[in-house]
Amino acid sequence: MFSVALAAVVALIAFSLLQKSDVPSPPEQAVRALVPLPVAAAPSQPAELDTVRLVRPNNAPMRVLFVGDSLTGAYFASVEENGFQSEVIRALTDSGGHVEAIGASRAGASLTTVASITDVPSGLHLAVVELGTNDVGARTSLINFRVQYAKLLERIRLTSPAAALVCLGVWQTSGSYDVIIEDECIRARGAYRGLRDLYTKTSLHAAAGSPTFQGPADGFHPNDAGHRAIADRVLKALTT
Repeated sequence: MFSVALAAVVALIAFSLLQKSDVPSPPEQAVRALVPLPVAAAPSQPAELDTVRLVRPNNAPMRVLFVGDSLTGAYFASVEENGFQSEVIRALTDSGGHVEAIGASRAGASLTTVASITDVPSGLHLAVVELGTNDVGARTSLINFRVQYAKLLERIRLTSPAAALVCLGVWQTSGSYDVIIEDECIRARGAYRGLRDLYTKTSLHAAAGSPTFQGPADGFHPNDAGHRAIADRVLKALTT
């Protein structure tokens, strides 16, 4: 009889302990809920705000290469002298020294076409590349665009390894080509400057039909103010 009662007591104690182990402790749950999960560090921003050093020559002209499409050709500034290329040259000249500008631009041409007609000389101090806008409209393969863009920058680096390099994004809202331009420019130790924010401002477009040195504007290309804004992007990418 005693053994039966003892067994019953043991069973009751075991059952009680089992119930306690299955019930989580409320205070512990509350503490865990107050502990924040670790937050991953924000990725670093692209190197778009980086600048490149422009080394001015002593007792010699500064050699500057411009490679681009119709924007480099000053479409649709009121006069050619108000195109961004001329604005950059004028600013570099005013800050001291003669500038020898070398350029290759063709309106409506893609990267591949302009690159094929571009003679990249040696001894450059600055190279400004403005290509890709027409590739957006032509839907150039992104793979082919990357290969051709990288080859062009490689040619510049082979002939002028110390030149300051500035790469401008497309005068469009498409970001796919800009990503490639930025990637390859940084790889070539250059400074990338996007133009999409400028493109979205109607005040920077030449009004369709307005008179220019290239004929009536089409409403797409930049006006004088737009070209000044582009030139400002180039100049602010340079340190001396």
